[in-house]
Amino acid sequence: MNISFPDPKEFIYQLSKKCAESYSQIKKDFPMWQEQDIRITTYSKCANITENILFSWNFKSEQLGDANWYDRISYIHTPTPSQIKTTQFGYESFLMVSFVNWYLGSLEHFFRILLKQVNPSSRATKLFYICQEILEHFGLEDYQKQFNIYRFLRNSMHNNGVIMDRYAEPIEYDGVTYDFQFGRQITNVNWFMLSRVASDLHDCLNKICKSNEISQIQFIEDPSFFDESTNSYMSF
Repeated sequence: MNISFPDPKEFIYQLSKKCAESYSQIKKDFPMWQEQDIRITTYSKCANITENILFSWNFKSEQLGDANWYDRISYIHTPTPSQIKTTQFGYESFLMVSFVNWYLGSLEHFFRILLKQVNPSSRATKLFYICQEILEHFGLEDYQKQFNIYRFLRNSMHNNGVIMDRYAEPIEYDGVTYDFQFGRQITNVNWFMLSRVASDLHDCLNKICKSNEISQIQFIEDPSFFDESTNSYMSF
């Protein structure tokens, strides 16, 4: 089942705004947390990832869609309208891959560090089991579906869009069934779905970080901390 929506930019914008506002709010709610604390850096990474996707979407629409732009960068030749559409489609696919990879990667990093806090004896190494342990620990099992969607999507990226995860299975989300199956190519992916899932995962992040158990920990170091990653033009 393929679904299309008229203005993906609006979904991307709203998600970017939500992530930026959450980043600013978490710093206000917990001023004692340091910038290199993973509870801060994860929000910062989510804000920057979604912000860069928003910028890139504008580039795709305004520059890649402008035939004169190709002349200004001394492109080989001025592309035809059909070639421009093909270029835009390829670039949008690149953005989707980048978004899923980076967004899920930031949350996976957070979960891996967090698991050491809530269950130091855990031997889980695969993302599915790490998510399962964390979500069960906080009573947030309802979010497993969203993590599985992004996990299957990322798995397919290593195989040219074909899922090679033997545990893949169809997932019903927001009234649509996504037919994730081993050996099959993913087809019905769009920005509406990606943004909705990312927004849900961000809500999950909020519930974990603001829980009594986690919010009272003095410091959880992010070994990947990089100072400039805290910058965001959408910070409020």
